[in-house]
Amino acid sequence: MATRAARRRRCPGSVLFAGIFFLLFAPGSNAEQTAWRVAYPLASPYYPVVLNAAALPFLVNAQANWVSLYAEKQGRLEPIPFQIDKVDVHGRYELASSETEKRDEARARIEARDEIAFMVGDLGERRSTGPDGAEPLREVRLVDPETGLSRWLYVRIGQRRHRSGRDYVQYQTDGDFIAGHSYRVGFADDLPFLMDHLQRRKSPQQPWSDNLVDSMKVQHRGSFLHKFAFVRSHRDYQSRVIAVKDGPVRVIRRTLNNVRMILFLKTPSIEVDFVAYGNSFYVDTLLDIPFRIGSIFSGLDTRFSVDWREGVGLEGARLYTSSMEAGIAVDGEMSQQEYALNQRQDDLLLFASRYGDMLVTLGIPEDLPISFRNFYHDDRTVNDRPESVPGQFGNFGFLTDNWESLNTDLHHLMFHVYLTPENDRAAALQLLRRAPSFRGQSPQP
Repeated sequence: MATRAARRRRCPGSVLFAGIFFLLFAPGSNAEQTAWRVAYPLASPYYPVVLNAAALPFLVNAQANWVSLYAEKQGRLEPIPFQIDKVDVHGRYELASSETEKRDEARARIEARDEIAFMVGDLGERRSTGPDGAEPLREVRLVDPETGLSRWLYVRIGQRRHRSGRDYVQYQTDGDFIAGHSYRVGFADDLPFLMDHLQRRKSPQQPWSDNLVDSMKVQHRGSFLHKFAFVRSHRDYQSRVIAVKDGPVRVIRRTLNNVRMILFLKTPSIEVDFVAYGNSFYVDTLLDIPFRIGSIFSGLDTRFSVDWREGVGLEGARLYTSSMEAGIAVDGEMSQQEYALNQRQDDLLLFASRYGDMLVTLGIPEDLPISFRNFYHDDRTVNDRPESVPGQFGNFGFLTDNWESLNTDLHHLMFHVYLTPENDRAAALQLLRRAPSFRGQSPQP
């Protein structure tokens, strides 16, 4: 098993994440300052930009619904899509559940920990007149720390607001679906934390594909009181949707969940946030366990995977990992090479098909003392219950262990996913390795 230091070295963009998010201040006070500079990856229009308001201090204490964002395109200053999301002192999104709460959120003052999100593809050129002039604008220059490429953004704070009509991702209440540019996901009716529907398309002009997945799968194994062995699957969960925020840049959908362990004993409630952008999403499991797991359980491991459907257009699909450049065919038949894959620790998986690329990483933060290795099973003759489609077709994901070492702090376990219409392995890996964090970044001290 690799050391945590080794895993840090292999984490995509880990060096990038650790050092690039900082702010360079121009001389003078906030009241006088009109230009700001932020280092941020700009290599792909698929990247979201997610900053804590602390990165742009002139936003702090401003009323959220007074903020407008603009970009200069071909000599014209145009509003761009963005959203501001409240974040509590524990790093959780504060999601309004009633119309009154939503109105209050829009009028609320922005705090330093709150997040502002927009897309790299919406950034523009620098205004020839600069940030000064008749309109009270703040100029924000984003600079790619690797290439030096610059893009600009302009911010106005005032009652006269401008909003872009573009909406990159939509939540569909009827059926509980989220639709982006090249993907559409749905969730199990009785277990809404569980993705059991994924459709793809190359462009918005094309129809959606058939459902490509059997189900997302979760399985827990371990011993209760250190001697009673158990196995639990997602069918042992209870789950319900408790809040959804549908913004123009991202949808934040939260479920509250627990799982039956032994007899009538259940885990404490666990929140799972599914946060979707136009071409990407992440799943953030918020672990806030009020007791030390190792005092009751031992030998705990948890498997997270996605089982695909055969016969829905995935012929010729291949799975690549960071240690397997040639890839393996997804064909419903296991090989020795595929069995060997299960002994490795790969920080990224790439599922490539005629619908495009799907890139997956597992984000284990420094304070979460678990280990992982690959999970892969591709055998149409072996069932992996519970499931809708018998057998396994490219069932891939991660097997995590050492959960008994988890302490009582709040932890985040995150899966990051990009879905691009291109089928280009080299470009996909570059996209993921240079990707920014999906959570807000503040200036580094």
